[in-house]
Amino acid sequence: MKKKKKARHRHQKRPDPGTAIVKAEVVSPTVIRGGRERELTQAEIDLVHRTVAKGTDDDQFALFLWFCRKHGLDPVAKEVYCLLFKVAKHHQDEKGIWCEGKEMVILTGIGGLRGLAGRNYPLEYGSTDEPEFTFSGQKTPAGKLIPDTCTVRVWKKGAARPTSATLYWEEFAPHDLTDDRFKFWNKSPKNQLAKCTEGQALKKAYPDLSNIYVTEELARRISEQTPEGRDIRYAQDHLQTGSHEAAQKVLEDKLAGNMPLNPAIDVPGAPVQRESGNKSLAAAKISEGEKSVTGGRVSDPAAAKKVPESEYHPGNVPSATKAEPWKYNGTIEVDWTGDKTFPVIRGDVGELVGFFPADLVLKRKEDWWRAFAEDVARIKLVANAQNFRVNEVLPTPPAKSKEAKTKPTNAKAKVKQESASPRLAKGIIERVISGMTGNNNPLRNVTMLLPDKRKPTFGCFDKGLFEWLDKGNGKPAELYVQTRGKYTNIVGLKLCAGKEFIDGKTPVVQRKDQEAGQRTLY
Repeated sequence: MKKKKKARHRHQKRPDPGTAIVKAEVVSPTVIRGGRERELTQAEIDLVHRTVAKGTDDDQFALFLWFCRKHGLDPVAKEVYCLLFKVAKHHQDEKGIWCEGKEMVILTGIGGLRGLAGRNYPLEYGSTDEPEFTFSGQKTPAGKLIPDTCTVRVWKKGAARPTSATLYWEEFAPHDLTDDRFKFWNKSPKNQLAKCTEGQALKKAYPDLSNIYVTEELARRISEQTPEGRDIRYAQDHLQTGSHEAAQKVLEDKLAGNMPLNPAIDVPGAPVQRESGNKSLAAAKISEGEKSVTGGRVSDPAAAKKVPESEYHPGNVPSATKAEPWKYNGTIEVDWTGDKTFPVIRGDVGELVGFFPADLVLKRKEDWWRAFAEDVARIKLVANAQNFRVNEVLPTPPAKSKEAKTKPTNAKAKVKQESASPRLAKGIIERVISGMTGNNNPLRNVTMLLPDKRKPTFGCFDKGLFEWLDKGNGKPAELYVQTRGKYTNIVGLKLCAGKEFIDGKTPVVQRKDQEAGQRTLY
């Protein structure tokens, strides 16, 4: 007689296999392959342990398989893999003493991270902006320009503002770019830093992905160990010239007696000398009027023939114009005539940089030392505290023409007339958002990516253009825009959605769209 199976209560919930805690030997991750879910076989699990997760212990391998099951990643297809890093303090033994071990880090490519965001959040994931870089002129050994920072923005559908992330080259780039393991960082530095930044932005937008790393994010950590797992110690004297770290290194060497002291700066009350021991600025050559500074050494004949005030007599007292520079330990000049946000810093920079705060950094650009505009006030305070003279070179205001003085009314009318005339904006339409004005009239807000990477937003109130703007979303376009006051609106179309327009509103009939018997415009 057959035994009756015990009936399951209809309200009884089935256990969730994806969240259950299981042992390592029974884990069989569910992966997505070819658009379908399937479980890995035991042979495939053994293959993964021998190749993709080689060297992991039972607990680490169980964690790796659980991670693959959670996110639906296929380790056999190398959508995900792991690396082991040697750690000095990995675990504690029975006596509480720290022991060495290997830490597992789970990695994927930037394409895998994008796929996870789009697959797990199909109703939220929108798009990713192009990366934005800042440069200071440094180059890799391969001659490629190194970006100082990179910013990437991730857009969610319906969100008013994007999620952005900004990363710095010095925090993620490998130490040695000549290493064959980092040849892509040497040949494509901007692309590698952009991958790291986009990965950080995606994880900020979707915290569920925060426990997985993009391969490029660990380049710096990988560069600190040999392929065999031995730690690499990089010399601390390989510091960027002109940085605060270099200045601190010079100051530490002076205090330790490894470098000669500058009596004018380091010894209070000592006679002024122009000899500086700052070797980190030996290559810097800055011209200041008729006086030149090379590595902190000032070639000024008057400074070498200084006479103490106690030995003054009527025959050797200098004039008032020549005596004033003798009262200072050095001179700093701030030049605002170029970039007002990044002015040039000239003069005895090598003698003063050791006294800067920790977060005040000078950067090298176009053979000159430069500082951010907001840091100039702090540079002045340090210069005054160390008895340095500060000169500022301000830009010359533009001279007013006689016609502008005699006919101000006509000039203003001409400016208004030029600003009101329509102009042509060329670029790619990134977003078209529909809305309503305060008078309940429909409008379109069009965001356009211009060739210079700017992304202005134009308004459109012409209902006849709405259809073409909606069709042209994501495509190249040429729009006639007109500025009135502080608003810029679209007044006509030249090219949109693959169509050309005659008078800004009427599309040209293409030959392929013309039916037999119709008139042609060609």
